[in-house]
Amino acid sequence: MTLSAEGRETADYYKVIQSGELGTGCALTLARQLLGRRCRPPFFAEVWKPGAAPREQPHLTRGLSWAS
Repeated sequence: MTLSAEGRETADYYKVIQSGELGTGCALTLARQLLGRRCRPPFFAEVWKPGAAPREQPHLTRGLSWAS
């Protein structure tokens, strides 16, 4: 049994809709997981100048740092 041209078009349309919904669901799940993680820097450096308040600077590995 084969589908007519109209039936094939309808089936292809539904495949496109379903794949788009699946892609959106995967993207939302990934975003939720990534945003749910808390990145904790492994090192902190305390920097100060005489007469100024000390300042903590988080440092990541491989020489990368975050500005605080």
